[in-house]
Amino acid sequence: MDTREFIQVLVLDGCFIIELFRKKAYNSVLTQLDDLVFTVSYMLQFLYHDLILLENQVPWLVLEILFALTKTPSIDKEPLGELAIEFFGDILSTSTIRSPLQKLIVLAHGIKHILDLLRNSLVLSSHKIREPEKSIAWQPMPSAYKSQGGWNHIEKG
Repeated sequence: MDTREFIQVLVLDGCFIIELFRKKAYNSVLTQLDDLVFTVSYMLQFLYHDLILLENQVPWLVLEILFALTKTPSIDKEPLGELAIEFFGDILSTSTIRSPLQKLIVLAHGIKHILDLLRNSLVLSSHKIREPEKSIAWQPMPSAYKSQGGWNHIEKG
């Protein structure tokens, strides 16, 4: 594949991915009844799988440029990163990223591609400071040596 063909593949794949994210996020606006991606029950599962394969990654910079070139201000209210996280929200536990600050932290992490974005969203959201649960603290069992007063008092059994 020469450079020209490679660029064509990146642009075509990138436009497909962006349109897919938009249709999932704004389903009532953009999705049509004859759209097989959203009307065939198993199609999204195949797309989820294909989009997170390492060999199918499109550079995030390419996606951002294509998103900016095709942006419609009346429809596109969210940045591309949020659309991507929402798209994969059904299969990954990205629902832990709720606050705008958490989203900004994930999106500001120098994303390389979609898989990197998903990794960052999962790893960074798992580092949230959580309130300790109210439970009985685990207490270690005292050693037999200490509780019996030394080795002389331990009987062989």
